[in-house]
Amino acid sequence: MLADKMNDPALLNLVAEEIRTKFAKHVSPQCLKEMEKEMQKFINNPQQSHEEEIANSAVTLSNLYGKGYLLFQAGQYQAAIKIFSTLRELDRIDPRYPFCMAACCHHLKQYPEAIAYYFASIMINPLDPLPYFHLHDCLMHINLPAIALASLETAITLSKDMPQHAALRERVLVEIEQLKNELSNRTDVEAKEVL
Repeated sequence: MLADKMNDPALLNLVAEEIRTKFAKHVSPQCLKEMEKEMQKFINNPQQSHEEEIANSAVTLSNLYGKGYLLFQAGQYQAAIKIFSTLRELDRIDPRYPFCMAACCHHLKQYPEAIAYYFASIMINPLDPLPYFHLHDCLMHINLPAIALASLETAITLSKDMPQHAALRERVLVEIEQLKNELSNRTDVEAKEVL
């Protein structure tokens, strides 16, 4: 079928010759030489070229993520957001990128934006308790204690059978207790309805 034709060296050489002929008039000799080199790599082993491209893409994403992480650690949240935003555009299914964008916004006290990005992370991986934990703090900052408590309770439920989240679970339990104490001392109607 088509996959077999794409692996046929005779056909690939024919296509390469057609490309050489059409591009020779329009590109520099150096550019033509680079194109020739890439075409020969593909003709000699089309599968390997594709696998190398995928591996190189993964390395590039990993390097960008590392740079964004270092910027975040250095407190350069605006610069980190730009990198994580770029990563999110390149890979829409990795929940780390919106989560990192949320963390940057959280540190910048941009709570509505942080909430939106935490929800984006949750939409990709709804079983991760970590975004729910951080989401509660943003919700408290915009005075939504009932939703904040629900977010903490979701984090507890999700972390129940996850040994890797045992420390988070303990921290969430403390936060729930503190939140309930804080709400019991408040006089507004919503706080009383939560309890």
